[in-house]
Amino acid sequence: MPAFVVADDPTNTLFVTATAEVMTQIKELMPKWDAPREADAERTMKVYPLKYADVYSVSSALGQSFGAAGVRNQADQVVVAVDAGTYSLLVTATPKNHDKVATLLEELDKPGVASERQNYLIDVQFADPEELASLLSTIYNTTRERTRRDSRVPAVFNVPPGTKQILVTTTESEIGEIRDL
Repeated sequence: MPAFVVADDPTNTLFVTATAEVMTQIKELMPKWDAPREADAERTMKVYPLKYADVYSVSSALGQSFGAAGVRNQADQVVVAVDAGTYSLLVTATPKNHDKVATLLEELDKPGVASERQNYLIDVQFADPEELASLLSTIYNTTRERTRRDSRVPAVFNVPPGTKQILVTTTESEIGEIRDL
């Protein structure tokens, strides 16, 4: 019988249901699995309060900016969480990536930047909207190197639950190109 494991994030605990033999094996392996990783040693969490930009759009933009190149090792990962109560981003990253995040946030969190970006709905007739949004995120953001050089915000692609639509947050000048993709 396989083990049944449930993670409890608030307590950072695993609840395991298994036979005595499997439970013994798991207990022997836990010190190896729960050891601190070298990559985690230099990773820190910083709070970035926002003044002007939409916290959820910026969170998505950061996720796409640092996740577009595919699977990365632990040291290169940038984990972004939203604290809606304080209108802040909680970012876990290396010092090098924190510098990149801070630079990107300087460009994003200005008066007028949010007003240039708008939300557009694109109807999807035949494809799965979730897969299409993921594909568009990958294609658009990995082929848009100029976005990073020009310090422009990458387009954000989301799927409203229960719809056959993609919600795109971008500028008016780029929505036509995105629709063509």
